[in-house]
Amino acid sequence: MNNLYITVPAAILPSLLLLWYFYSKDKYPEPPRVVFTTFFLGILTIIPVLCVALPMLFFVANRLENPYAYGITIGCLSAGIPEELFKFTVIFYYCMRHSEFDEPMDGLVYGVTASLGFATLENVLYVSQGGLYMAIGRALTAVPMHASVGAIMGYYCGRARFAPANRGQLLFLAWFVPMLLHSLYDIPLFVMLKRFSGGIGETVEGTPNISSEDITFVLGCLGTVLLILIISVVMAVRLARKLKNEQASFGGMTSGNEPGF
Repeated sequence: MNNLYITVPAAILPSLLLLWYFYSKDKYPEPPRVVFTTFFLGILTIIPVLCVALPMLFFVANRLENPYAYGITIGCLSAGIPEELFKFTVIFYYCMRHSEFDEPMDGLVYGVTASLGFATLENVLYVSQGGLYMAIGRALTAVPMHASVGAIMGYYCGRARFAPANRGQLLFLAWFVPMLLHSLYDIPLFVMLKRFSGGIGETVEGTPNISSEDITFVLGCLGTVLLILIISVVMAVRLARKLKNEQASFGGMTSGNEPGF
């Protein structure tokens, strides 16, 4: 089923719902104009990501026959590293220098927003080809993963904004932790894609004959993906609650308390 009037809204709606969820956690909501700009900049990050990912895919990964080498190359060098790096640049060069960024919780909101900007366009591209089933699958997996690592990135950026003494370490964690989680999430998927690029098992009278080894392999890959997704979601939700509790305890920070940047 690939009716674009159904699949495209289905691709966009999960991002909007997740954005609303994290936005609603902010006791002092950010101006819609700044949130929209961050979201749009997140969409634009797909351009530099593709400039890195496509050459890596065509000139490096496609020459690799080993599924694990292929999975690590694509999962890290074409996805996890560049995607999280360019999302980070949006937060660092735009959000963290904006006057509206006046408390740590803002970092989390902007991190989710930038990440979901990228995820929304990526989702539309995938779903326009894969149809409604692809939209449902990604709504339950890839989109929450993007939102979660965006929240984690934003959390550390928010801490860095108001902790100059540990700024370098926190900014490194803002990129490294999401990159690591993102890469660990993608690698098993690409390993599985490469291993079964020629089909799963031998075909007997038109029916695939799937070996127990193949079944174990697939379950192991999918189990790893699910585990990383759960870890990321739980971590993001806990960090959001932590910052919200801080807002309730201290009443937020005002622009007069902002450190120099």
